[in-house]
Amino acid sequence: MHDENHVGHTALTVRDRYISFWPDGEAGKKDLKVKTSQPGRLMQSLNEDIRNEGNRKPITLELPKLDEQRVLLYLATLTELSVSTK
Repeated sequence: MHDENHVGHTALTVRDRYISFWPDGEAGKKDLKVKTSQPGRLMQSLNEDIRNEGNRKPITLELPKLDEQRVLLYLATLTELSVSTK
């Protein structure tokens, strides 16, 4: 959720995997209006996200019909692409 100081952020926990992407650089509110794309980086943990959000606690929602297997396969693809482009 966004407020006057944050642009908003979404992360997922699927089984034992924490999935969260942050812009790799200086993205801000101006980027939302311009619809620009930023390179991203995968965060390693919920605690890292909380620190980056100024210790703001997350709002938790359950997604009962989420296809967890597809999400994990997509994450594996992204992780492979990230490693191959470095």
